[in-house]
Amino acid sequence: MNDDEPQPGALLRALLALPVGERAGRVRAGGDVAAQLTTLVDEVMNLTSTDATAAIDAAEAVTKLAEDLDDPLTASRAQHARARALSYVGRFDDALAACRDATVIATRHGHTVEAGRAQLASMHALGELGRNDEAIAAGEQARALFESVDADDFAARADINLGIVHLRRDQPDLALDYLDRARPRLEHEPELLGHIENSRGEALVAVNDFAAAEDAFLSALAAFEEAGSTLTAAIAESNLADLASRQGRLDRALYFFEGARRHFERVGSPAHLARLLAEQAEAKGVLGLPEDALEDYQSALIQLDQCGLALESARARCSMGLVLLRLARPVEAETALAAAATAFDELGHVTARATVDLVRAELALQNARLPEARRMATRALAAVADRPADAATARHLLARIGLAEGDTETAEADLTAALAAARRLDLAPLLADILDTRGRVYRRRGELGRAIADLTRSLQAVERVRGALQADRFRAAFLGQRTQTHEALFESILDHEGERGTAEAFAVAEQAKSRSLLDQVHAGLAVTAPHGADATTTALEQEWQQCQAALNALYSRLGDHHAFEADEAWTAAVRAQERALEAAEARLAARGRSPVTLGTRATLTEVQAGLGPNATVIEYFVTGDALTIFVVDRDGATVTRHAASVDAVMAALHRLQFQIDRALRPGALVGARAGQLRDDARRALGALYDQLVRPIEGRLRATRASRNHRTLTIVPHGPLHLVPFAALWNGEQHLVEDFDVHAVPSASLLLHLQRDQRPVTGTPLLVAVADEQAPRIDEEATRLAKLLRLPRSRLLRGAEATRERLRTLAPTASLLHLAVHGRFLTNAPAGSGLRLSDGWLNAREVARLPLDADFVTLSGCETGLNRVDAGDELLGLQRSFLAAGAKTLLVSLWRVDDEQTARFMDRLYSGCHDWLGTPGARVTHVAATQRALIANDLHPAIWAAFTLVGRP
Repeated sequence: MNDDEPQPGALLRALLALPVGERAGRVRAGGDVAAQLTTLVDEVMNLTSTDATAAIDAAEAVTKLAEDLDDPLTASRAQHARARALSYVGRFDDALAACRDATVIATRHGHTVEAGRAQLASMHALGELGRNDEAIAAGEQARALFESVDADDFAARADINLGIVHLRRDQPDLALDYLDRARPRLEHEPELLGHIENSRGEALVAVNDFAAAEDAFLSALAAFEEAGSTLTAAIAESNLADLASRQGRLDRALYFFEGARRHFERVGSPAHLARLLAEQAEAKGVLGLPEDALEDYQSALIQLDQCGLALESARARCSMGLVLLRLARPVEAETALAAAATAFDELGHVTARATVDLVRAELALQNARLPEARRMATRALAAVADRPADAATARHLLARIGLAEGDTETAEADLTAALAAARRLDLAPLLADILDTRGRVYRRRGELGRAIADLTRSLQAVERVRGALQADRFRAAFLGQRTQTHEALFESILDHEGERGTAEAFAVAEQAKSRSLLDQVHAGLAVTAPHGADATTTALEQEWQQCQAALNALYSRLGDHHAFEADEAWTAAVRAQERALEAAEARLAARGRSPVTLGTRATLTEVQAGLGPNATVIEYFVTGDALTIFVVDRDGATVTRHAASVDAVMAALHRLQFQIDRALRPGALVGARAGQLRDDARRALGALYDQLVRPIEGRLRATRASRNHRTLTIVPHGPLHLVPFAALWNGEQHLVEDFDVHAVPSASLLLHLQRDQRPVTGTPLLVAVADEQAPRIDEEATRLAKLLRLPRSRLLRGAEATRERLRTLAPTASLLHLAVHGRFLTNAPAGSGLRLSDGWLNAREVARLPLDADFVTLSGCETGLNRVDAGDELLGLQRSFLAAGAKTLLVSLWRVDDEQTARFMDRLYSGCHDWLGTPGARVTHVAATQRALIANDLHPAIWAAFTLVGRP
């Protein structure tokens, strides 16, 4: 062995490479045995900070070597190192046993300092196991041993550990006293200063001094990184993440959570990883992803319980109780809360116990047990009164209880006090909640001006958080949980201002609709798997690809939409793979630090300025069970409130869907019954017309007569995305017989698409895959290819129509026509797709196509169906094609017959070179096609399935 080996850890690596029987002899032959053993223990200690699992085995080897060389001091120090490594991987009982062995060896041979160091090492494991009194006794005993031999540096280390234990006992002020006493004695030890700063940060978080806590954690992180201590640096980074989460700085929290997680996974520290997962789950709950949060809590608790981390387990169960409550699972919530309360009581952690009372008060409030809710919330406030952020949370809950009791004066007082703390600490999500509740208090009292001001500021706080989030899914979820705030603000504006508030109310409606989709389209990017150079990023990308492959395999089992019934096992498997894929996407996005490009909601004035001279926008907005309708053109805007009951609209829509299904049965439209079925469908369409168009019919007819307004742009909301507006029946004719009708998810998206004035380039691409169920697809493709004057290379038919060929050719297509089977999966909308010759191309894959097509036709079944999530976010093929870059889509709302589809497409594409690429001409030509089929007295199921979406 070479004592002068310059590489860190070289001596230890060389030793471990030798057979056990040769190690002692090699050390003796190497010269200064004591120096070599000291170096070996130091190298084990260093290894603990980077690879704790490997350090355990290394410490055992050095202990055996020391025993063979009759060196009890080294044996004690090696056992101490082993205890430290065991604690880092969560094996706390084993760590305590190693500490006892180290103490016995050191004491027996008169090594006082080493005996004290072993006692100090035991404090970590005792504290994690919740045995805080024993930990403090061990710390005070160690400190006395150090002082007896004037070992001031080690006495300061004892103060660090004692501070940490007092922090775990819910005594942060006392913890700060110990840590501040240790600080000046260890200024020459950067890594130890890092430990002090990290623990000070935790204590400062406990007293809600968040700014000072952040400074302390950043100092700790810098110290650990300088020392090359990967594990402790990750601990500091996880603390920064938890702090940012508490502050509502969710983008920063996710960034640090991901960084810490990568470190913990690399060094193999399951206990720290489990703690991190539980803290990250809390952030996901704030983001509005309770299902994701619950999965993380359940995974974390398995490891936390195995490691005996009593305090962390209790905290996780308490937070999980709140998530279960939001998921409407109160019995499970109470079970988790009861376990957390018992653990906190046993640990003597008063403020943590108060959080259980707050969640239980929330449960009581939900069940209208108001006296019980107030009693528990008041008790919780008393426990956290000196901690402003926690007190603000308690006061906010008390205010909500007061509002439920009808005591708006007390509620306002609690909210005003809570608001002051939330503003001072800049807690954006809490600020949004408090302002929302106070806005409702003012609304209850009829003080609408004050309500509007608070609800507006609430949404401003929401937008501030949302705008910084990197992952599209997180932005959608965070905004989606604020639907009631949008509704309350919308109603308050119109109650207060009437018609004068039209523009302001319109802006609120736009703020609540398909914002995530607008962001994607505005960014001009398809959703792609991010790329990076480090090993973790590469592994996450591979995991993403594996999940996508697994999903494709599951989706392929469906075959066509008639052949396979998705059972519970299949659905569960799909959901598990989708969650894994979404988790990988979120982790990849979390470390992104590029500026987020967000779409801007349109104002009423901007929408009016962007409309053509003959165009009218009809925008719907749902608040509770009430439907409001805006009618907007260049010359003005009107708003019609309480135009219809949403429940009544849904009932009429169900009746229409029943009639469509009747008509689509084989042979249903042949013979005498065809006329009766058509009339039945018209009655259902008439009921929808009465609720959706009749309230504004006068305005539409007036503009049609006086200004020849012909184009109607429909902006649906909620369930109205399923309505075939062109087919609505006024008793004499369908809406499309009077107007050219198309739809768009939001007026803001329409404005964005219209502002894109880039010239249409590329050539059309036609993709066709026929089979026994749809043999006419080949004929449709042949005729359309002639109409489009396609070169052979731009027609993919049969076996040529593979997913890879589509991915290659679609980006250069000016027009994309896909004559293939489609399917929509309500429970797994990302699995909705198009069947090509070699398998299904699902919606998630479509969204990653870099399209620039001016016009896309999806002539298969159900290609225009969507699941409407919170925030009016549409999930399905329609969203994916718009996100990928398509400007205009022609999609189907139900199953379509291939013969009738071919007939529709023949008419549509006749003279296509006169209207393709011409603004406004697409909707005119689609409407003309529908009118031609109506003239043949066809059932609406035949001609109304296809609807135009996007730019007209």
